[in-house]
Amino acid sequence: MTDILVWKEQFIRIYQKYGNVIRPVLRFLVAFLTFMLINHSLNYGAFVGKMPVVVVLSLVAAFVPASVLVLLSAFVAVVQIYEASLELALLSVIILLILYLLFIRYSSDTGYAVLFIPILFLIKIPYLVPIVLGLVAGPAAVVSSACGVAVHYWFLHVNETISQNYTGQSVEDIVSLYRFILNSYFSDRQMVMAMVIFSVVLLITYLFRRMDRDYAFYIAIGAGCVVNLITFSLGALIFDVDMNIFSIFAGTVVSGVLALVMEVVHMTLDYKAVETTQFEDDDYYYYVKAVPKVKVTAPKKKVKRIHAQKSTENGQDISRAIENVTNIPGAEVPDLEEEFDDLETIDLRNKR
Repeated sequence: MTDILVWKEQFIRIYQKYGNVIRPVLRFLVAFLTFMLINHSLNYGAFVGKMPVVVVLSLVAAFVPASVLVLLSAFVAVVQIYEASLELALLSVIILLILYLLFIRYSSDTGYAVLFIPILFLIKIPYLVPIVLGLVAGPAAVVSSACGVAVHYWFLHVNETISQNYTGQSVEDIVSLYRFILNSYFSDRQMVMAMVIFSVVLLITYLFRRMDRDYAFYIAIGAGCVVNLITFSLGALIFDVDMNIFSIFAGTVVSGVLALVMEVVHMTLDYKAVETTQFEDDDYYYYVKAVPKVKVTAPKKKVKRIHAQKSTENGQDISRAIENVTNIPGAEVPDLEEEFDDLETIDLRNKR
């Protein structure tokens, strides 16, 4: 735990110092992952699936708000669908535009939820989103959660419809196509059940998080996981939906662990140092409970440097060393160069 908190403090320092660079990089990575997964899910050979186009769109998304990233993601999806069916692309524009206007009107600040839910559905842990939204957002985030579920199931129905190799060109065929996909979409029990359960999990997590109790955030995560597991299990039985209970259980456990790690990294409270105080003003009398955040200072490494003494031309360092050994102040050091010159002169005379 201490190591995690130390890493957290180090990351906060780095983020505060280089935040203007880190934020666009993180947005670029999120956008790149989103576009790649959309192209993988709707792989109909459109130009938006090429790597240079994905990189350019990700660079644009790195410097725009989350709501614009949602629009860019919808653009990529519609272009992919257009390669397979013009009729379904037009209908997708209408459906996604309605969902976008609904989401942007009520909860634009939680726009990443609309993107993460379809992505996490692919890796079987979409339950993480409502739990995290319950910890960091309010009840209005229910709209973003529902929109994310609706987008995921819309793409599933589009893929299923395209796989049937629709080739009709007449107005009757187009109307029949629209009637078929809309009826199957709005009558999808599994989608409605996921919307309702995600909303319930989000609200339960939010209510437990707001409790005046120690470790309320951790209790909220546990409550959200339990409610998610029970409601999905009961919903599959009541609505006769074919769902893998083991997959739901494993996904819920993994989502709870990830939410716990995110909460520890986001905020760790020291409940052993809780303080309470009371004060009043002209209108109210206040009871305040203050729980301090745990902060760990990264240990500073002490480096001991050893510098070798460099000799000078006039022999000052050697003279100082001789004084320390002989205790004779002012002891002179013979000029070694002159001694060597005398020896060479004597040697040359002897040779002669």
